[in-house]
Amino acid sequence: MSRLIASALWALVALTGFVGVGVASDFTPPEHHADIEHIARNISYLGGNTQGGVGMRADPELRDAAAKRGLVIREVIDDTTGGLQAMVLQRKSDGHTVIAFRGTWPTSADGINDVVADFDLSGDTGSSQYNAHKAKLAKWANKYRGATVTGHSLGAALAQRFVSDHPSAVTEAVLFNAPAIGK
Repeated sequence: MSRLIASALWALVALTGFVGVGVASDFTPPEHHADIEHIARNISYLGGNTQGGVGMRADPELRDAAAKRGLVIREVIDDTTGGLQAMVLQRKSDGHTVIAFRGTWPTSADGINDVVADFDLSGDTGSSQYNAHKAKLAKWANKYRGATVTGHSLGAALAQRFVSDHPSAVTEAVLFNAPAIGK
């Protein structure tokens, strides 16, 4: 009889746990996150990959893709030596700013720098890339207060660093497939 009671109690605990998980997992992302995901996973990967690597600002494919989404490219970091690529985009409709960090692009000639940065010698993903541009990124944080920060993969790790350094400058961070950072 005591085994029966113990089994019944265990089943009740397990059932309660499943109900709790079901309630906790109900989440509907805000509608604008689909647009942010498109920026993080599609637009930010375009920069510098066409026209013989002309760079993000001059890349017609990147400018056209941003314009189709109602975005204007305001500033870029296009470091093909250290691997960091990031851009400030602004929505024409409401002026909201998105700071997008590009992730690893191992199929382009410049992508090898990103792959090396993924295996950062400090043991902290993307820290060398980020630290090389810390001053410029601090200027962005001051100039574009209230921005949404996004990134995919390595870009998400870089975005985490930005948010960690400038939490009051960021309205939200929308990250995809983000590796952990040590900071």
